[in-house]
Amino acid sequence: MIISNSHKFIFVHIHKTGGSSVSVALQPHLAWNDLSLGGSPLGEAMNSLYSQQFGLGKHSTLEEIKAVCGADLVEEYFSFAFVREPSVRAVSLYNYIAYFSQDLAQYYKKTEDELAAASISSDGSINHDFLNWSATRAFYLTNSFSDFIRSEEAINDMGFRPQIESLRTSDGSSMVKKIIKLEDAASELPNLWEALGFRFHLPHLNRPESYTQEPEEVSKTDRKYLRDLFADDYLALEY
Repeated sequence: MIISNSHKFIFVHIHKTGGSSVSVALQPHLAWNDLSLGGSPLGEAMNSLYSQQFGLGKHSTLEEIKAVCGADLVEEYFSFAFVREPSVRAVSLYNYIAYFSQDLAQYYKKTEDELAAASISSDGSINHDFLNWSATRAFYLTNSFSDFIRSEEAINDMGFRPQIESLRTSDGSSMVKKIIKLEDAASELPNLWEALGFRFHLPHLNRPESYTQEPEEVSKTDRKYLRDLFADDYLALEY
C-alpha cells in the first residue's frame, strides 16, 4: 500500500495481483513524505511498525485507509489498484505458498513436514509470519488444490478475501478511482503514467520457479466453485 503525498495518489495493494512489482516500480518516484508499506524493502521494514501504531499495513483496504487518513484525503487523491481473474489469483496464492514453503524449509534446514507441524500447532518453534497465515495452514492440512480452496482456513485468509472488498468502503460511499486488470497491464500502463505524472516499468516479482497447480489445469468443478465463491468479484470487476 502506498499513500504518496508528493504525487497525491493512493495505491491499494491486493494480495496476489502483482502488487509487489508495482510497489518496487513506484518506490524510486517517492519522496520523504510518502508512505510505502510492504512490497519493497523499505515498505517491508515500515510495515509492522505502522500496523501496530496506526492500523495501516501492506494490504490495507480503501475503507481502512479512509478510517485512518480521512475521507477528504481519499476523495482528493487519485487512487488505483490492480486486480486479477479470481480463479487465476487463487492458483497464484496456492503456488506461492507451495514454492515459499520449499524455500523456507531450505533456509531453516527443516523438512516441510516440520514446517507444517509448526504452522498447524502455532507453537512458535519456527518464528516466521508465513507459518501463521491461515492459507499456509490450509496448504499443509490439505493434499490438493481442490481441497485447499474449500478449506475453511483458506477461505478465512486475508489473501482469499474478495478483491472488491479492498476497493470500496462498506457503505459504498468511496471507490478506488482506477481499477486495472493485471491481464491488461501492458496496454493500461500509459494511462496510469499519465494519471500519476511519471513513467515506470513493472518488474515481475514473486514468480515461483515451479508450479504445483497449473492455471489451465483447474477442473471445471473447481472453476465453478470459485466462480460462485467470488461471484461479487466476477460481477463487479467484469470477469
